[in-house]
Parts: sequence; C-alpha cells; structure tokens
Amino acid sequence: MRVYEITLAKENMKFSSAHFTVFEHGAERLHGHNYRVVLTLKSARLRSGMLVDFAFLKQEARRLCAELDESLLLPAACSALTIESHGAEIEVRCGTKRYVLPAEDCRLLPIPNLTCECLAEYFCDTLLERLRPRLRDAGVVALVATVEESPGQSGRCEETLLNAES
Repeated sequence: MRVYEITLAKENMKFSSAHFTVFEHGAERLHGHNYRVVLTLKSARLRSGMLVDFAFLKQEARRLCAELDESLLLPAACSALTIESHGAEIEVRCGTKRYVLPAEDCRLLPIPNLTCECLAEYFCDTLLERLRPRLRDAGVVALVATVEESPGQSGRCEETLLNAES
C-alpha cells in the first residue's frame, strides 16, 4: 500500500514552559525547556496532488503552542501529585515538596506525567479533538506528534484514525 506523508516543523511551532517530571522516588527539580513541535500526517491518497492544505494544521498547532507558552505545566492525571485550587492560587504537593503558585501561571494538562512522550500524546489528542472532521475528510490515516525538549531529545506519539474514508 502506498502512503503519503507531510511533515510540519516550523520555527514558530514552539513553546517555552516550566515543569518537573515525577519518578518513583519523587519529582525532579522545577526547570524549563524551549520545546519544539513537529507534526506529521499520513494518508493513502492525495486530492488535487496534495494530502492537505498546510494552513489549517499550522494555525491550530501554533494556537496550541501559544496556550502552553510561558506557563508551568502540571500533569493533572498524575496519581503522585495532589493539586488543589485555592482561588487565585494552585497548591501542588509531591512527597515532601509543596508549591504554591499563581493559578494564571499554571496549565493543568490531562496527562499522567510531564514528559516529552506525554506532551506528544497531548498534542495528538488535542489536535484530533479540534481537527478530526477535516483530517477525516482529507483521508488522513495517522497523525504523528513529536515534542522535542532539547536538541536530540524528544518524545513521539502516533495516533491512527480509524475509518478515515468514512
């Protein structure tokens, strides 16, 4: 079977955020990264010689990056964390560590940990939620998101779209 693929790795598909990763023994120190996002679409067919018009995908990817930019990212689905909202503040506990942060500076994500792999999954899930009808209409059979936290260090998630032709 023939598969076509397009990849977007634009300079402005990036975000700078703080985070910490949770391990079995506790959490690493709070720190930040300048993340880059790469998206790939796969399809078994072309329409008018193209898989999709890049414009809508770039727009949505940039919007999602902007939503995460200059925030402390927190994994709301992490069982090792206790996250409580107190009005304008968020309190986060992990083992003996306790953080009290301005709520407006935090972004709670529905993921189990703040790793490149989980961020890639978040990009796949969110973009599919927002774009599924357009991607399905274009015959896209898979969306791949790669999130790079530093050169040479990234996580990747590939989501297959079932019944892309229907």
